[in-house]
Amino acid sequence: MLFKASQCFATNVFVRKMIKNYLRNIFREIREIFYFSIGKPIGVGYILMMHHVLPKEDCCIPIDSRLNVTPIALEKFILEAKQYFEFIPLSDVPKRINNPLKRKFICITFDDGFESVYKYAYPILKKYNIPFCSFISTGFIGKECKTYESIGSIEKAMSQEQLLELCNNPLVSIGGHTVNHKRLGHISQNEMKEEISGCIQHLKEYFGIDTSLFAYPYGDVNDDVRVEISSPRYAIDIALLCKGDSVTTSCKDNYMLPRLNLEEHMIAKDLLHCRNVYMGF
Repeated sequence: MLFKASQCFATNVFVRKMIKNYLRNIFREIREIFYFSIGKPIGVGYILMMHHVLPKEDCCIPIDSRLNVTPIALEKFILEAKQYFEFIPLSDVPKRINNPLKRKFICITFDDGFESVYKYAYPILKKYNIPFCSFISTGFIGKECKTYESIGSIEKAMSQEQLLELCNNPLVSIGGHTVNHKRLGHISQNEMKEEISGCIQHLKEYFGIDTSLFAYPYGDVNDDVRVEISSPRYAIDIALLCKGDSVTTSCKDNYMLPRLNLEEHMIAKDLLHCRNVYMGF
């Protein structure tokens, strides 16, 4: 009798939980339709940015802790985020902006092309079948590079062979990130154009990539840079900043999409409650 009573109680708890989740989902969809109909921005997901993916024991080089996520933390974040978000390639983001009633997304991106992405992040992302984009500063390939003059971050960039392996994996997208990681809004127009065109040309010649993706180093962009990157001769469809919050239905300029920096102790569930916009949870 005691066993039957406990079994009945467990069944009732399960049924109540199912009903609660069902009603929550219906209410969520009704709220999203309402918010969409009155023109209020709806959060559709996040483009997450990372730089280094190094274990703590390998962080003997001068790297700002905000720019490093350990492999353990990355895997933990992915496992949690899979419960709430859909991982999508960067090229799918514009379609999701125009279809806000779908499941919220996360898009993973890495800047600069550091070797730790190949050594530590790539195996984890392959393991869980997670698409991602790596933005490459082509002048760094195979070299030790210092990209953040105010921080002093130094790490070896991926080699040509490592990049070729990434290029051959359908999970991976490769994007441009200039030749020398210069602040595009603070150099001459000629140099700015050379930094962009040189990067795009290198990716084409050495890796056979006609990339449609770009990330502004330091997020530094002005009107001239915006016009240049959207020029038809580059065929760039998406360009990313290095700051911001969620991607929303108000993000209509595909050349100025926001990103959120993924930090070591970030909790995926916290992303369900975005500031200023309705995220639908």
